Parts: sequence; structure tokens; C-alpha cells
Amino acid sequence: MELKAIEPWTVVIAGLWNRGILSPNWIAKHLFGLPEGEEVEVQVPFNAVLPLKVRHGESTVESQEKRLQIECAPSFEGLAEAMRIGERAITELPKTPFSAVGLNVLYEIVGGERGGSSANLEGVIDERLKRKKREVTLRSTHRKYRWREGQALVVVEEVVGHPMKLAVNLERQSRNEEDLKAWLRLPVPDVSDEVKKIQAWF
Repeated sequence: MELKAIEPWTVVIAGLWNRGILSPNWIAKHLFGLPEGEEVEVQVPFNAVLPLKVRHGESTVESQEKRLQIECAPSFEGLAEAMRIGERAITELPKTPFSAVGLNVLYEIVGGERGGSSANLEGVIDERLKRKKREVTLRSTHRKYRWREGQALVVVEEVVGHPMKLAVNLERQSRNEEDLKAWLRLPVPDVSDEVKKIQAWF
């Protein structure tokens, strides 16, 4: 059984963001640290209700009313850069009412025999549905546990006929900007080690 890192990996900062400030030029200068006038890729959605996305290198910033999301390459190096960008956002806009920050990684579980994690998804409910001739199309299970000053949420989901996915969210809830910046300064090797411990379940 193999775990393959897949997109998206993200850093999400929950808060009431002023989207009027978060223009592409402001993001380029203050979050990406680019010189004045250097171009960034601006992704404009077809639906005008959806937010703009601003991309530079392998990082993409998307600002919504209640969250700022930094999407990165599916690697711990990419996550480290997204964490740095997130910390800059909090530093540059300290009066934003923050509430939480989360580090999110995603894997596809491929190969190997069905068992272990798959078996955990097939229980009494599945058996009863089979007896009623109801076709199962989605299975999922999750666990949340305390980790450091925050918590970890582990979700395993299987759309029948497709590889299972493992999502890990490491979250710190706080209205204190220093608490959230400290979470974004977590040593990436420590984050990687915790994810590896979870991967060992499979």
C-alpha cells in the first residue's frame, strides 16, 4: 500500500478578512514579497461571486470573507512556504479578527489489499445496507485528537471505485494573533513526523 501526496495542500487562516485590501498588487508585494511592478498570475473565476486567486511560483493565495487560503505544492517544502506566507498575512493585517489557522495535507491511498483502513470503513451499517440491497457509494471515517496546543483531524474517505484518500488537518484555534503565528512557525520536520505517524496506521 502506497500513500501518494496529491493536491491541494493548504494553509487556511480563519478570520473576517478585508478583501478590499487584498488586491493582487497588495498580495504580490506584502505576501509574496515581490518588488513593485513584478507580475503575478491572477486567476479570474467565471462566476463573479467566487474570489480571485493570485499565484506566484507554486503558491496561490485566495481571499474569502471568512478565510484566507494559501494553496501550495503537495510537499512539506511547499507547505513551509505557505506557512511563511500565512504568517506574513497575519503580521501585515493584525487588526483582522482571527479565529483559527489550519495546516492541511492530502494523500491518495493506492495499491495493496483491502483491509486495515478499508476494513474499518465496512461495519454493521454496510452489512445492513447490503441486506436491504442498498448500494454503498461512499465510506468515510474520522478521528480528532489533541496535538500540542491544538488538535489533529484525520479523515479517511473512499468513493467506491476510486482510491481512498487520507486528509490530515493540524489546527490551532485562537483569537490571539501571536498564538496563530506561533502555529505557523511550527518546525516543518515536526509536522512531517506527525503526518508520518498517521501514515503508519496504513
